[in-house]
Amino acid sequence: KNNTSTRLNVNENCTSTICREIDIIVSRLSKNADSLILDVDNNICEQLNSTINKFLGGKRINFSQKSSYTTRVNAAVISFNSREYLRAIKKHVTNTSPDKRNVCQKRRKILKTIPKTAKTYKKSTTADKYYGNADELDNIRSINNQDLINEMNAFIRVLDDVDRSNIEIETRDQAVSEKWKRERLSRLTASNFGRICKMRPSTSCKNTVYSILYNNFSCKSVEYGRDMENIAKQYFEDMYNFQIVSCGLFIDMEYSFLAASPDGIIDNNAIVEIKAPYAAKDTLNINE
Repeated sequence: KNNTSTRLNVNENCTSTICREIDIIVSRLSKNADSLILDVDNNICEQLNSTINKFLGGKRINFSQKSSYTTRVNAAVISFNSREYLRAIKKHVTNTSPDKRNVCQKRRKILKTIPKTAKTYKKSTTADKYYGNADELDNIRSINNQDLINEMNAFIRVLDDVDRSNIEIETRDQAVSEKWKRERLSRLTASNFGRICKMRPSTSCKNTVYSILYNNFSCKSVEYGRDMENIAKQYFEDMYNFQIVSCGLFIDMEYSFLAASPDGIIDNNAIVEIKAPYAAKDTLNINE
């Protein structure tokens, strides 16, 4: 189409409603073009006046007092520029957050809307005859039952009638060996000897026995000690030029209920006990 026909089509379409609306908007924009280009709009002024009115309190004030109006205007300017200066001053003076109370109140309102569920309490029941040792052991120190004494003596005789050398050889894997775990549960080992000797008369025998027999203690420090045991052995051998030989469970020749499992032996004349504290995991050498 030529320019003449295009101009005619535009004139015909401008008679519609949308064309009139566009014409009004463009006309208004063109009238304010100078102010928009120079950015002389009064939005900032209106915002500052609003802040000043807030500080003036929206009522008549005795402006005859010294610096009354000026002080309030200066405070309004500082508030407008720094946004949260009052909050910062209060937090610095009182060492508390102004919003903390509002946050707590909102949290309480939310908690009130959550329906509460009734707590159910299970009745405590004692263990049956098929579940471990269900009898109280607190009075074990004063034994007057002859049958129990006979059972204890029979148990000691069973411990006496063992091949100590064979047990030591078969338990050299220690924590990996099931026989080592089984044999040491029947005896008082060096790991728990001090604990038993230091027991007070008020200490529960039941809890102590349960912790020795049924406690499978495992944590980061224990796992770290196990992982570092072989490294510590090698380091000791290189430093002192000794060879550490692995060993199993040693049972006392006189008291068969006493036993110990060293981490190693040297020339059948010395024992080695390795301690790898978890607190030293980040150190670079033995001196640290």
